[in-house]
Amino acid sequence: MSRPLPIHRREIGRSVSDYLWSAYHDRPGPSTLIFPYLRNGTRRVSEQESRILITQWLENHNHYYSIETPTTEKYRQTGTRALSARIDVTVYSQSADMGRRVNIELKSGTPEMESFRKDFEKLLREGLAGLWFHTLESANRYTWDTIEERMSEAFRRLCGEISESKHTIVFCFCVLQPPQYVDFEVDLSQDFDEQWPTCFRRSVDRLESPDWWRDAPRVPDRRRRSVRRQRKLMVYSPEIYPESFVHLSIKGESYRIRAYAGPKRFSGPWQEKGVSGTSELFDRVRFAYLVDVAGERKNLDSEVAYWKERTVELNRKHGIGQVGG
Repeated sequence: MSRPLPIHRREIGRSVSDYLWSAYHDRPGPSTLIFPYLRNGTRRVSEQESRILITQWLENHNHYYSIETPTTEKYRQTGTRALSARIDVTVYSQSADMGRRVNIELKSGTPEMESFRKDFEKLLREGLAGLWFHTLESANRYTWDTIEERMSEAFRRLCGEISESKHTIVFCFCVLQPPQYVDFEVDLSQDFDEQWPTCFRRSVDRLESPDWWRDAPRVPDRRRRSVRRQRKLMVYSPEIYPESFVHLSIKGESYRIRAYAGPKRFSGPWQEKGVSGTSELFDRVRFAYLVDVAGERKNLDSEVAYWKERTVELNRKHGIGQVGG
């Protein structure tokens, strides 16, 4: 009998994050997945995207898997009866009848504590190696503090389950805008209190970015984040300008926005009211699309026709309201 293929949980996390970044930032990648738009013009980011990409990764690496897998234990998570719950994705040995090896739970955004507790309980009580994959559209210090607080409270309510567990759980967090990734492993056969929340805090403090984002020149931010120096982007944010893509030029903490379509077209550069610096802009505003145009060496004021056409092109491609002028 051949040996089961190794399941590298951190490799799954990093690869799926690369796929998500390619999809979110409209870059060529191994998947043709698209983030859908809501009626209000913002993109929906959920755990469904990571579910699809994780199963694609498992397919490509010849792993057997199931989705919405019935648990082996019973849980009283709602109502009064203990019932079988569901695991988002389960990975098996080389054939399905050889047993389960890894349980994967998926999450997005900043859910309430009880949502964390329910999923952690399954990862703990099922007794298999676990993978927690968490997608965030954007994140600042407040976001990480909120997640840590809710996860910590969930773990406090599962002390008995933790003490009876001997397996490991790998935690992966993927931030889409700007692209950032962090992972760490908790060994439940060791003292849990010595690992949590220290492992979380240390990992967040040294967040990694992909090469295509990280390699651009940066300046440090006072909130321990960083932004590129001298960037030129075409961006779409319903919070800034719902009618159209706009041009965003950045130099350190200074930024300017210009519109080439819609009611503010050709009215000159502006900054968002009450948002004086680049870091604050990226902390407070959600960007549905960012397109790097630094290589398009056209003057922003004297070559207006070029930028108008570029705006029209992007509006048409992404279905934004103001296609023309």
